[in-house]
Amino acid sequence: MAAYMYTDAVKRPASEAVRFREIPVCRYNLSVSDEKRIYSPRSFLKIYRDMALIREFETMLSDLKTSGSYQGIEYTLRDELPLDIGREAIAVGEAYCLDRHDFLFSSEKNIGDMIAKGLAAIDAMSEYEAADMMRRYHDGAILDPLEEIVPHNAKPKDVAVDFLLYGILSEIFSKVTGFQYGLGGISHLHLMQVGAYPNQTMPAGSAGVAVGAALYKKNTETKGLVVANMSESAACEGSAWEALCLSASGIGNKAGQKREGLPVLFSLIRMRDENETQTVIKKCVARIAAGLNADMMHAETVNGSDPLAVIDAVTRKKEKLLRGEGPALLELICDDLSQNPKGVDPLIEYRNKLILGDIIKEADLNALDAHIIDRVTNICKLAANDEHSPRASAENLEAIVFGSEDEKPLKLSSGEKLLPDVLLPKTECPRLKAIEGKIHSAYGADGSPLEKGFRYQLSDALFEPILDMFYEDPRFIVCGMMPDAGAEDVYEGLSKTVPENRFFRLKTSENALLSLALGYVMCGGRAVVSLANGDSLAHTADVLLRQIAKWRAMSGGDLRMPLVIRVPVSSKKDAQNADEMLSFAAAIPGLKVIYPVSPYDAKGLMASALKENNPVICFENQRLYDIGEYFRKGGVPKTAYTLKIGEPSLKREGKDITILTFGAALYSASEAANVLHEYGVSAEILDAYSIIPFDYAPVLKSIEKTGKILIVGEGTERGSVMREIAAGLAEFAFDLLDAPPIALGAKNIVKPPAVYAGYYYPTAKTILDVIHQRIIPLEGYAPIFLMNAEEKLRLAKKGV
Repeated sequence: MAAYMYTDAVKRPASEAVRFREIPVCRYNLSVSDEKRIYSPRSFLKIYRDMALIREFETMLSDLKTSGSYQGIEYTLRDELPLDIGREAIAVGEAYCLDRHDFLFSSEKNIGDMIAKGLAAIDAMSEYEAADMMRRYHDGAILDPLEEIVPHNAKPKDVAVDFLLYGILSEIFSKVTGFQYGLGGISHLHLMQVGAYPNQTMPAGSAGVAVGAALYKKNTETKGLVVANMSESAACEGSAWEALCLSASGIGNKAGQKREGLPVLFSLIRMRDENETQTVIKKCVARIAAGLNADMMHAETVNGSDPLAVIDAVTRKKEKLLRGEGPALLELICDDLSQNPKGVDPLIEYRNKLILGDIIKEADLNALDAHIIDRVTNICKLAANDEHSPRASAENLEAIVFGSEDEKPLKLSSGEKLLPDVLLPKTECPRLKAIEGKIHSAYGADGSPLEKGFRYQLSDALFEPILDMFYEDPRFIVCGMMPDAGAEDVYEGLSKTVPENRFFRLKTSENALLSLALGYVMCGGRAVVSLANGDSLAHTADVLLRQIAKWRAMSGGDLRMPLVIRVPVSSKKDAQNADEMLSFAAAIPGLKVIYPVSPYDAKGLMASALKENNPVICFENQRLYDIGEYFRKGGVPKTAYTLKIGEPSLKREGKDITILTFGAALYSASEAANVLHEYGVSAEILDAYSIIPFDYAPVLKSIEKTGKILIVGEGTERGSVMREIAAGLAEFAFDLLDAPPIALGAKNIVKPPAVYAGYYYPTAKTILDVIHQRIIPLEGYAPIFLMNAEEKLRLAKKGV
């Protein structure tokens, strides 16, 4: 051991301190006289109208849920009602400051937020814009029934208020005249035409999505800001923290041409404790911002029971965000009157202010209240009528899982002149130049195998279509996890070609990255997210299962999800990072799943996935990144092409047995097929490079010839896609099979250290063993592993 160590004092951390500024708490103290100088009588009245309309709408829903009746209208509500009576001042105060260019993502209690945002947007529209929006939305399907309740001479903006309320209520009633065709329900309301973007049923769900939406605004130079409303419990959720940290990181500061912060406002809405007064704040959730950036996210706590205090705070934050000083955070406190009837009622408080301040006469407010009740009653009567508002049919559900097959890809809207933000012309990309010099096959001109440095590799095949997309679509971004040291990098050279606002990577935060990408594509962009490994996919289950896979269907097919999630898997990883997770992804409705393992397939499938308007998970085996093209004569074309997602690929013709492979098992199966040939057995190999969707026809055609099939993959066998396909073939090809379909996968144990890989994963030897013992006895063959039915039953009894 060294007797002494040299240290460089210059590199030692400096002695200093981090200082925090104060966080304002309920500082709004303007008098009524001051407020009269700011707001016109019309503005005062509009604020009251919007709050009262939200209150009456939610009262109607509450009555229908509890008693099945409202104003003589009988209707039974079966769904849960995430109402929040008492939050009207927050909803209206926020919306008052926003316009259609501003996006609002809300939490699970979003009905009032959506009504307020819609009313504010309608108020800012011209009569023509309001008429055009209603006429275009679902080809007038929501507008047409309103002829029953609105006067013929009504102005479009007035009709638009009924349009908003009717579309919301029809959606809650699961009617086809709802904004999402009745398929989204009460928890997934949205109307992007007024800036009310999809809400999330999770308290923190809107956080990460809003970060992605804000990045989209920066990258496309779109006007406005993004607001994310969250419940106070979000302050304790990891997904919210990841999103908050990501928004305050260098990603936001480097986004867009001006390199400014992200224009996103996080609103934590906290319900006041029963013994907490308006002025005594016992929690101050806003203090969480102190640890996020030097500006402490301009954090502030605001009395959410006063709409004018909310307007004041949001206005000030909006000014900062539009100057590029984002992100920002507000804590808005109010009472949930359904849980605490003795709490502060914002509607009564504001009404009294208007009357006592001699702003609006009580008689005028009473008349407005009566008008609101009539309006809500008429809307309720129309939405409850099955003749004018029919219920969505079950047939609609299948059609919107992946959207229509003939839909056109997203295009830039007319008038946009957005050019791809790149650092170099594509032809000058260093990686692309290197690829052009490679042989696009695994074999040289003399038929001998090429060294990996000379051959076109699978990683090159994935890189090319991704690079092309950067130059084709200016809204396209790539983000993801940093690769392991020494690992093959599909994105090598990309940072020299594309700026950081379109290509960036992090060491952690899988959930934040997927949420960011979700928000980005919701707003009209396209994205690729790369994870660290298969187990990272499990870490993202919340956003993957509850959002990405479901929003296409929950929106009634309106939302497009052009998102590709790259999942590198590797048998070389430790047990906590080596699970393939293919079967997990394949079991989630709403996702397309591909697994290319040859360069030709990888290039064509990735090109197709990037043009999809549905979420696609692309599994990649890391140990194959440097492999060449062995299966296609002529190698990989240098020009762009696509391959259809859904059909298995024939890799080798045979007549005695069919082997269907998933992932890297293709290469073990090919090795086994060569040995089988020595035993006089001709094997036909099909590669299932598309798992979801999956076309059985090519497999059935092969079985019709061979009468036997083995399905093999590297995922854990129990509950696997191999077993799923085997069960399907037992059903669909029962009369064609001479032997039961056999599934072979990894052992049903936790992955052991790498030295045991030959025991854990299927190999050419285990494939031969199972064929010999279960399907076709091979004369003179000596198996190593016991693979018969008795052994399977023994292991099942032990749980392995």
